[in-house]
Amino acid sequence: ERNKQRDQAETLRKMLMALDGSFCNQTMFTTVIERVELLARCRKDAKLCWPAAQPDRVYDEIKFTPEQVRKDETIPWETIDVHYGGSIRQIRCKQLTGILWQGGAKRRLLRLIVIAAQPYRTSPNSRVNYRNETYYLTTDLTSPLNSLVQAAFDRWQIEVNHRLSADALFNSLHTMVNSQLARARDHHRMRPIAVGVRRPASCRPPGSTSTTTSSRSA
Repeated sequence: ERNKQRDQAETLRKMLMALDGSFCNQTMFTTVIERVELLARCRKDAKLCWPAAQPDRVYDEIKFTPEQVRKDETIPWETIDVHYGGSIRQIRCKQLTGILWQGGAKRRLLRLIVIAAQPYRTSPNSRVNYRNETYYLTTDLTSPLNSLVQAAFDRWQIEVNHRLSADALFNSLHTMVNSQLARARDHHRMRPIAVGVRRPASCRPPGSTSTTTSSRSA
């Protein structure tokens, strides 16, 4: 009985793939994979719509964009708690569930998530700046909003950490190569000087003589 319950739980489990904007396309959103849901950042001008009320139509004639949803005051904002930047922060979001993206997901129902601009400071005493608003489309219509937004922020933090690590690696390699080139350049400059230096007579071994043959005498 316990194994049966475990098998049923594994069957109900699903995986959420948090993706960047390059994966928000028709190929990804029209491919249905069992127990796999997509969450991808989308363009603010993507053409979305509701399913048509008429039985002979699929897409409603009225189209809207994620940016229009953000500016629509009739759609309320929701405040949720999300962990990012080392602490719990309150995030303002909007969502629409059961919409269609004719140019991407075709007849597959989607969920739009709009995340408001996030304030940040470059230092404790600096003025408050704001990051741009972000928009996400997901095939997950049932999961809680805070879990989806948390996945979006986790993906963003991983991307930022990867970029910073790549920059640090490039800077260390750049410094190492420059130091090697400097040593090689200094060694190359010293070689002709070492060859051209003539040992003084006082420093020659006893009994040694210095003979200089010129091409003219030859």
